[in-house]
Amino acid sequence: MEQRDFQRNNFKCAEENDIIVMQDEPERIPEIFKSYQEKNAVDLEFKTRVMERLKQIEYSSVSSIRDLGEYLKKIAEDRALPAADVELQFYRIDLAKKLRNISSE
Repeated sequence: MEQRDFQRNNFKCAEENDIIVMQDEPERIPEIFKSYQEKNAVDLEFKTRVMERLKQIEYSSVSSIRDLGEYLKKIAEDRALPAADVELQFYRIDLAKKLRNISSE
């Protein structure tokens, strides 16, 4: 198996895989770029809401991390965790070893 095929089939991080796809299939760049813009728009909207909430907090009233968590809880409740935070990524260790072996051949 060629290194490029191995990378394409085994990288699970969307951004890493997108780079490989764009290198191999330049005609898909607009589609991937649009998806990237949409994802960033959602992230920006969330961060804007966080900033608005932070502006409302009286900093002197926050005496513990628990207090701060309560202030921010409502913002985070409707946001899904990123896939990287909810799926095990032990494969990355194995993948790094395999890539080292392929490149040393």
